[in-house]
Amino acid sequence: MNKVKQIALAVITAFSFNSGGKIVRDIHPEDTLAQIDRPTLLYQAHEHQLSHRGDISFSELSTLEEGEDYEIIKKKGRSPIVIIAPHGGVIEPGTDLLAESIAGSRYHFYGFVAHTQKCDKTRCRSLHITSTEYREPTLLSTLSDVDTAVSIHSYGSRAKDQEGESKENIIIGGKNVYLREQIAQSLRKAGFPVEVRIKGTFAGADPHNFVNLAKEGGVQIEISRKLMRCLYTMQSKDKELHPTKEAYTFIETMRGSIAQYEQVAQR
Repeated sequence: MNKVKQIALAVITAFSFNSGGKIVRDIHPEDTLAQIDRPTLLYQAHEHQLSHRGDISFSELSTLEEGEDYEIIKKKGRSPIVIIAPHGGVIEPGTDLLAESIAGSRYHFYGFVAHTQKCDKTRCRSLHITSTEYREPTLLSTLSDVDTAVSIHSYGSRAKDQEGESKENIIIGGKNVYLREQIAQSLRKAGFPVEVRIKGTFAGADPHNFVNLAKEGGVQIEISRKLMRCLYTMQSKDKELHPTKEAYTFIETMRGSIAQYEQVAQR
């Protein structure tokens, strides 16, 4: 299997990773959209996106109450791959909805979701736990049972485009090199701006990063806040986040990339 992966990696890295045409095929919402059955995720949460400077470990969450301040969601899938949203809800809005939609019924899903109603700025800051410190027991148990992990995050981009606006961008890292490059190539072909990092901020290269604790390592996906606003919009009638066509394209592309990885890994 390792030899096959090496050959496949050599082939895929030989491709030019320039952006291709956008996928125009739409996906029916019922096929991919996670049910929004959790507390309302208000977009005003973006106004106080939580600072990484408040990071702590799970051992320090004693003052917070599960079910009130946050909830942990675990769903079992058929494939030995888990899709993870460690900073869902108000922490990084939309990431849990996106991860759960990618997982569907095929892949395992883990989500840590902070509730809007119970989480002011000070209390919510403590709910952002860095990936290298993320040792929540439910997640560790899941990681021990799977081969590969994919984590979905959102970040506030300081990079600006020519018009002075924050960039729409996706940064992909992690220790599972084949899956990382497969996802990057597929997203680029779908028209998404992608940067692969092997070191530095958001590279996900630290062996202590929870996503790399899976048997075959994992992939960390960081989506800029501006791009997240293009994937999910809030409708005034219900003040909930709703997926856009771009979200469905992203979800389908991610599923296709992971499925291709599975085919190679099973040989």
